[in-house]
Amino acid sequence: MFRDVQIEAPTTDNSRAGRNIVAVIGIDRYRKWPRLNNAVNDARGALSAFLRLGFEQVSDPLYDEAATADAIRSLVTDDLATLNTDDSLVLFFAGHGHASTQTFHEGDSVKTGYIIPVD
Repeated sequence: MFRDVQIEAPTTDNSRAGRNIVAVIGIDRYRKWPRLNNAVNDARGALSAFLRLGFEQVSDPLYDEAATADAIRSLVTDDLATLNTDDSLVLFFAGHGHASTQTFHEGDSVKTGYIIPVD
């Protein structure tokens, strides 16, 4: 089931020569985390919406068993490394995540979020 989303094309800004890039990851069927019901469907819907807006993909979407830690790492270090400084990137992730907070001696804390790969 796809959700209805109203999409309007952005106004064209010719002062910027970069590309609009989208990369998509969606995971429902984790190996060791609870199963999700709509993450892959949401990722497919987001990809479709961004493609209708004229975005281009630098790689195939990573769904379920394809979204391994190695595949996500390769997406970032290989595929996304081809982007230029003028390019714009939307990285859409639907799936489980985790956050950890590290507190320092001075009382300051830093919260770091992580995406959880299928494996």
